[in-house]
Amino acid sequence: MFIRILQIWSFVLAFLVLVGGVLALIYLFIEHVLLPPARLRMAAGPEGGGYNTLALRYKAVLLALDGLKLDLVENAGGAENAQLLSEGEVDVALFKGAFCRP
Repeated sequence: MFIRILQIWSFVLAFLVLVGGVLALIYLFIEHVLLPPARLRMAAGPEGGGYNTLALRYKAVLLALDGLKLDLVENAGGAENAQLLSEGEVDVALFKGAFCRP
């Protein structure tokens, strides 16, 4: 009788561990794959430039509407913005369509 109860509790415990593992995997999938990021890096050009001014406006709007934090990466401008984007250093970049991939 005691061994039977022990077997049942072992099965229940194993089942709960399995269910907990599956739920943890589902949570990680939703958190890292389905949900958008809470923070982005944006190549914004030099301080005081046109791209930077526009990036500052994006930063304010995204924070106000979505709670999204935008980290601005200041640099030389459009060509460097495109390069940073292609190298994966930033998530978003502002540049004119005339730039091609390096």
